[in-house]
Amino acid sequence: MENDCLILIISLLTLFVTIVACIIAYIIPKRVMYHHLYTGLIAEYRSHEFGIAITSIIDFFVDDCKKHLNKVRDEYKKRYEDEFNVKKNKKLEKNKTLHFQRRLMSQWYWQLKNCVSKCSFPFPAYKVSQNQFNSDFPNNEANLLKIIIEMNEEVENNDKIYKNIETDEKISGDRSGINKHIIGLYKMFEKRKPK
Repeated sequence: MENDCLILIISLLTLFVTIVACIIAYIIPKRVMYHHLYTGLIAEYRSHEFGIAITSIIDFFVDDCKKHLNKVRDEYKKRYEDEFNVKKNKKLEKNKTLHFQRRLMSQWYWQLKNCVSKCSFPFPAYKVSQNQFNSDFPNNEANLLKIIIEMNEEVENNDKIYKNIETDEKISGDRSGINKHIIGLYKMFEKRKPK
């Protein structure tokens, strides 16, 4: 009887230790992965190209919008039409346009949001501490995001900027090579279509 009880206790402890070890084995690589993603994003944030994008958006807000958030959409529309005027700008370098800078930053902030808020059930995979976040980003970041949000709203609600390419036609035939992988990605996007 005593041996049976001891075997049961050892079995339960073994089960408990195994479960804890599995959870730890799952969480640690996730934390490392998200930490690497975060440090990569911070490196990109400190890059020359990103600095130019930040400066471009701040200059746009200060010079074109005269620091009025309610002017951002109209001024962005004017700037977009001016920069992409083919007759005026025959040698347009798209990567130097405000539209490209906005898109670069929007995508970057989207990646940052996904990186710092991802959770793996039942435990957070990687959580950036508030102190770390505060040291990595200046206080002015929220103001910059307000400008970007207004610019994005103009893009999404302006048919001249955001071209609707939606179609009811389906792709046909079997695919191989790279298209096989692209179709897998297409199916993921198709599932999340807005209603």
